[in-house]
Amino acid sequence: MGYRVMINEKTAIIDDGVWLCSDVKIKRILNNWLEIRQLTASPEEQMFSLGSPSVPDPDYLIATESVKDFDAKLLDKPIKPPPIVSNGKVVNNSDILY
Repeated sequence: MGYRVMINEKTAIIDDGVWLCSDVKIKRILNNWLEIRQLTASPEEQMFSLGSPSVPDPDYLIATESVKDFDAKLLDKPIKPPPIVSNGKVVNNSDILY
């Protein structure tokens, strides 16, 4: 599931870590921005842990970070992850050791 972001009156979609947009320039800028953000993120930033289980919805994190950096507007709400059930009981994500 992707998230839509409005940038310069164009809608861009982040889906599985890849930006899509009808405007090729915006698409290229966003994908380059994402690559640079991942490469330059410090360990204290969430972007540093983008591929780890500690980030349950990486596309939402990417979308919210792009909104901050590009003065854009996020058009979708976050998707709640399904509960984790183990042995018939719902497990709190903070109880899981990764």
